[in-house]
Amino acid sequence: AEQWQRLVHQLRAQAGGEPLPPVYALDLLGFGMSEKPGLSYTQYVWEAQVVDFAREVMGGRPLVLCGNSIGGGLSAGASATLGDQVKGLILCNTAGVLEEPAEYAAPRMLVRDATLRGEHAAPFAPVPLFGQPAVDAFGAALVAALFPRVPALLDGIYGDRPANADEALAFAITQGACSPGAANVIGSGQKLATNRPLNEVLDGEAGGFGGPVLVPQGMNDKV
Repeated sequence: AEQWQRLVHQLRAQAGGEPLPPVYALDLLGFGMSEKPGLSYTQYVWEAQVVDFAREVMGGRPLVLCGNSIGGGLSAGASATLGDQVKGLILCNTAGVLEEPAEYAAPRMLVRDATLRGEHAAPFAPVPLFGQPAVDAFGAALVAALFPRVPALLDGIYGDRPANADEALAFAITQGACSPGAANVIGSGQKLATNRPLNEVLDGEAGGFGGPVLVPQGMNDKV
């Protein structure tokens, strides 16, 4: 959540003293400083958290959802569930593919409908060969490989703004990566369920979010 602090600071500076609506930055389960229990993590677990926060914590008040990278895909899916509560959607360097509406060919059955009917052929893809121990081992190996390289990786990501790759950011990332349960969270990326295409979740006529969407893409985004 700390990675949104600079953006919020800029928004307040641009407002010129005018009050802004409350801004909430979420540490989803398994991310940042949140707990990392031994769950089977999928994008739908995190998407459900966004929905629950909007309904229970915000009490159904109108909101604009903004997500970066995988958070963009989660925000798009949550907006389809929340419907009219979401007044706008911002997908920054978002995960997933968004095709031009004229080029998008809708599938025979939407991922959502197939899942509800229990007809989805591949709930996990790929299935880990040795189950959960393989997921944990893969996550632990990835953490061990990337942990000492975090400062250098941040220097590359923030090449045009090196001041943003400070020690505080590096510490926040490494702290989360070495927390108990982090290996399972990271390894879960190897068994995510089939993702709903962005065109599906943003198509109001197909039960998705039909409101305004802004899709900014950073010119230097590494992904």
